[in-house]
Amino acid sequence: MSLSLLDTQLSTLLGRPLSATNILPTDELRILQHFHAVTSRLMGSEATQKILHRNVLKRAWGHPYLMHMALAVATAHLRRLNVEDSVPRAGKQLSVVEAKHWQRALLLHREELSTSNSEYDARYDARVETTFLTVVYSFALEDCLPLNAFSTGSDDLLLHALSPLAACNG
Repeated sequence: MSLSLLDTQLSTLLGRPLSATNILPTDELRILQHFHAVTSRLMGSEATQKILHRNVLKRAWGHPYLMHMALAVATAHLRRLNVEDSVPRAGKQLSVVEAKHWQRALLLHREELSTSNSEYDARYDARVETTFLTVVYSFALEDCLPLNAFSTGSDDLLLHALSPLAACNG
């Protein structure tokens, strides 16, 4: 029943039809679990990791642009970690899922930013977290970065990739 409820909520949030069998047709829950358990614990400083781990997925259930961006980042991370070399076909499938979530996140985030006002409101944190993940996705997931770029030993690479956000007082 829990998976059925999650499928319904996630399908509604992501704007996709429910599967005929009421079982997730894709691996979005597994990808979200990877974001929560792994990806969020490897990005940025310790304080950033805590924010990503504790808040992003909770807030993402109310903000589709943040959910899609978290899915895009986590899918890219999964693809990069263990699939491209060992299982090329799975890597291509993950690339398609990643691209769909990335495109949808950007579209919805752009719409959100065009309707927002300059004052703080309940959606402010979701907008900032989406922007942060967009910067991470855009700069830190370059194919030329080493596979261990997300590890805590490579914080300089990630901090360099996030410098555009820091320049904006992010």
